[in-house]
Amino acid sequence: MNEDFPELTDFGGINQASSKLTEAHHLAKENKMEEAIQKAEEALVQAIAVYKDDMKYEIASYYYEYAELLLQQLTATSDLFGDEIKKAIEAKAQTAKEEAQKLTESGEKGENQEEEKGGEKSEDEEKPDEDDEEKDEDEKEKEEKEEDEEEKEGEEEEDEEEKEEDENEVAKEEVVPVSDSQVIYENLETAKMIMEKRMKEAEEKSEKAIIEKIQKEIANVHISLGTLYNHEENYKEAEEEILKALGCRLKTESDDSRSLSEVYYMP
Repeated sequence: MNEDFPELTDFGGINQASSKLTEAHHLAKENKMEEAIQKAEEALVQAIAVYKDDMKYEIASYYYEYAELLLQQLTATSDLFGDEIKKAIEAKAQTAKEEAQKLTESGEKGENQEEEKGGEKSEDEEKPDEDDEEKDEDEKEKEEKEEDEEEKEGEEEEDEEEKEEDENEVAKEEVVPVSDSQVIYENLETAKMIMEKRMKEAEEKSEKAIIEKIQKEIANVHISLGTLYNHEENYKEAEEEILKALGCRLKTESDDSRSLSEVYYMP
């Protein structure tokens, strides 16, 4: 018996996992997405604990539903703030353009002033005497010495920076934040892998009803993947996933099917 749910029998645990998933759907309908996602995640964890195998066919739907709720939240947030973000970016671009234009105009004005000053200088400027030349040589030697010292300090600083960068890289490898998109993708791919494995078994046994059921489930996964890729602006991959979904639907549904038409009109 799993230590996380010691008081549950397998049957009781399955019912509780299923109830949590149903509750997640109700919360999503009420637009309580954070709570819905949390509840779906709990349902997935509990289902894995009950079946003691994270690749059982019975758990595939939990992976899918959890990913689907995350996807709904991701796309809804993007739609909500998309226009505002676009306007902010356009405003910043316009400001940067205006500042660049001002700097260009200021630079041209400064160059013109320097040229005017240069024209006013006398052609009979005094030549530097010998004392000035000796002074220049002393200053040159001093500058070269300072440059050598600065170069040495610069090399030491570079060594320190490289050491810090190496330490930072090690830290990054130890803790790598995972984006919602990555979590969605991994859960959808896991669900699809489990479904395809069960499909192969059903085909070997000629279990027609199970084959049709899984074909529809796989089609839904492809649609979700297509939606994810579309959100990420990976349009080629999105199109490929939608075509795969269409292929699955065509195997189990008639041409005038409503769910089939939904695939045709995917964005």
